This record gives sequence, structure tokens and C-alpha cells, in this order.
Amino acid sequence: MAALAGLYYLKSGQIIKKTFGLKVKLIRLLLSKGYSREKIGHLFMFLDILLELPEQKEKVFVEEVIKMTGGNEKMGLSPLDSPFARRFYLQGHEEGEIKGEIKALLKTIKSGLAKKFGSESLNIMPLIENIEDSERLQNIMDHIVTADTFDEIKGLLQ
Repeated sequence: MAALAGLYYLKSGQIIKKTFGLKVKLIRLLLSKGYSREKIGHLFMFLDILLELPEQKEKVFVEEVIKMTGGNEKMGLSPLDSPFARRFYLQGHEEGEIKGEIKALLKTIKSGLAKKFGSESLNIMPLIENIEDSERLQNIMDHIVTADTFDEIKGLLQ
């Protein structure tokens, strides 16, 4: 079946409408041959790389599969059912958390500088905003609390 799917891929020429039709045709064929939902799901985890559809079209495809199977099971057709996709999803999720943490640290640093050293101290924010290491930003924030002079904070940026 994987070879047949490869042929479908070549036949589609990566044209979305053809790819969609071939995926539906393949599901029908697999169901008519008595393949289990589990086997179909595993096959499609592999095939989703070859027979990729845009997100909206993939949703329509999943709805079509649900109609064909008479249930609401996706049979492994969710992008997160694929180990490959799940890895990139989790990586993106982690990167988003780190960016959120950095954004919060920068906001706190800016507020701390202004309150402790006055608005003139905000002239170093462009330098601080270029820092992508959350531990270093945390260190700067901690020093704002304990520093006696603005020069101590500037010294951390050299």
C-alpha cells in the first residue's frame, strides 16, 4: 500500500485538488480491502509527508474520512499523531514558552530600571532587548533590585 501511495503522490504532481482526491480514493480502497483503522492510521502517518494538504483541505479530508467510517475517529490522521509532526509541534511550543518568558523578563527589567534609576536609564533597553538568554536577563533583573548605582547595571552589559 505504501508503494501505491507513492504512485498516487507522483500521479498527483503535488496539485492540491488531485492530492485530496487521491487521499480519499486511497482511504476508500483501504477500507474496502478490510484494513483496520489502526493500520490505516499508521499508513497515513507515513503518507502525510508525501500527500500533504493545506490545513483547511486536510480538515475537509478528515471530515470525509469520518463520513466514510461512520464514526468520529480520526484513525491517526491528526498531524500530532505523527512522531515527526509531534516533535516539531513540541519544539515550536517550547520556543513559544521561552519567547514568552523573555518578553516578561524584558517588561520587568524595563519597569525596574525606570522605577529605580529613572526614565533616563531606559536608554540601555535596546542593548538588553538584544539578549536572548533568559538566565542572563534574570541576572540583570536580580541586579536591578540589589544595585546601588545605574553603572552597576551598565557593567553587566559589557
